[in-house]
Amino acid sequence: MVMDLGTTTIVAGQGDFSAYNYGNNGANWPAPSPAQVGYISKGQRDVAYVNGDWEKPLLALWAQWANWGTTLYGYPSLPFPNYEFIWDIFDLPQADYNQFSLGDDRITAMNRAQNHQYPFPNNEGIPSWDRPKIDTFNGGVYTPAAAFAHYLTGKGKKMNFPIERLNIKPNVKAMPQFIGVLTSSPMGQTTVDFNVPYATAKDSWVAGNTVGEITLRIVGILVKSTSGQWSFRGEIRAYDDLYDFNPSNHRTETAEGMTRLGREVGQKFKDTTPYPIGIPGAIPVNISG
Repeated sequence: MVMDLGTTTIVAGQGDFSAYNYGNNGANWPAPSPAQVGYISKGQRDVAYVNGDWEKPLLALWAQWANWGTTLYGYPSLPFPNYEFIWDIFDLPQADYNQFSLGDDRITAMNRAQNHQYPFPNNEGIPSWDRPKIDTFNGGVYTPAAAFAHYLTGKGKKMNFPIERLNIKPNVKAMPQFIGVLTSSPMGQTTVDFNVPYATAKDSWVAGNTVGEITLRIVGILVKSTSGQWSFRGEIRAYDDLYDFNPSNHRTETAEGMTRLGREVGQKFKDTTPYPIGIPGAIPVNISG
């Protein structure tokens, strides 16, 4: 696969995303330089990230990292995989926010993110997770990874995921709660206000892997006439979600890797904190029958 990431065209396969192979079989000779291996590995991971496949490369780096027994300020300590995992955790939220705030395409958003200067983690200080203002998820290919990165490093800070960016398509007319109101309400105007659980994954894998099952609030005015016709004008809102890896939240665990990342990595990172995701905005509804 070929992807242009700015100054260089990277030819990368979807194979081993790791920076190094620490197997027992040794390396081919002459072995490539560590910088060259790391560069190729980064290209492979970028191809995966741009296509929404973020669990596998992060798990590959994590597996390498976890094989080393020492820790550094709560993080496993080793050379390149240490920094590559941390830098990817930086880059993914920034790429997502670049798409939201700048309107970047996927590749441009990642290029900008990787050109950003982050504090270098080292033995003398705890890595700083401070970034430029990032408070909203874009709803694009990087969003699930950005949400996970914020779980590791955001220290519980609330994020927003505007309802129009969830790309969900609730069918109010088919909701049992609405059918019940329609059947039981008198002629004339009736105020409608009810809650309904909604699995976002049936409309969007991005939303399904970020907020999972949420609670919608349907509000508006139902008008029924003696002729049997009716109309409803209102809107769909959503309550806040809590991002954690409690199975009760019904977040889609489409990949076994996402579950493993959440449980394994989340337990190791000392800053890991569940956090609220606000879902501001409303979807207008204008239906009749």
